Amino acid sequence: MNPETISVGIITTIVGMGVVFSVLVLLALLIALLAKMTEGKKKAAPAPAPAPVAAAPAAPADGKLSAKTVAAIMAAISAATGRPVEQLKFTAIKRVHGTQSSWANAGTSEIINTRQNYL
Repeated sequence: MNPETISVGIITTIVGMGVVFSVLVLLALLIALLAKMTEGKKKAAPAPAPAPVAAAPAAPADGKLSAKTVAAIMAAISAATGRPVEQLKFTAIKRVHGTQSSWANAGTSEIINTRQNYL
């Protein structure tokens, strides 16, 4: 082996490792900066609790929803959207028979919630 070839190999290795290490340090600093910039956006004021809704006795078995069920649906939608119950107006509440399983629905909900966090 030629000593000149060995020294060129060592220099190339040191320069390559230096470049990789420098880029890694730069990426770490960039990630830390982005984390600090987005940290303030995550801290939002908590939404006020929805106003209580008076419940009526259960509806007859003719397929209509009871007032308790409607109040629970309105409270859930109010909590999910962050809007007060007074701003919500429902014209109809119908049961939708989907073809997806509960696991698929849970996955879809998780994806939607994740995407809403980035808006």
